[in-house]
Amino acid sequence: MQDFSEFIAEKYLQQVETDYINLSPGLTLLQNLISTIQGTIDIYQTKSDRHLEEFISIAGVGLATSQIGSAVILAEIPKNQNPLTYQIQIFALSLFIGLIFAALTYILLRSLRR
Repeated sequence: MQDFSEFIAEKYLQQVETDYINLSPGLTLLQNLISTIQGTIDIYQTKSDRHLEEFISIAGVGLATSQIGSAVILAEIPKNQNPLTYQIQIFALSLFIGLIFAALTYILLRSLRR
């Protein structure tokens, strides 16, 4: 049984070594292909992350300026106006202020990226 085991081990060891020599170039090519694909994926992920960060920045600036604008204007309600009408006007004005600052932030971020 021992002789048979040594004979089989020697036979298959040669076959494994031959297969390794024949398949190694293909393995190197596959590793290079995988590295290239991973690099491409990383580039797209970075671009996606940058766009998300820009969107969050723009939305944050718009919301913050809108809130600040409405808080400043609503600090004192005039006595001669209907409070509900005045609040609706202030809401529309604060949205407009927020949109203006969001647009300015968008333009600023685009110009800084170039």
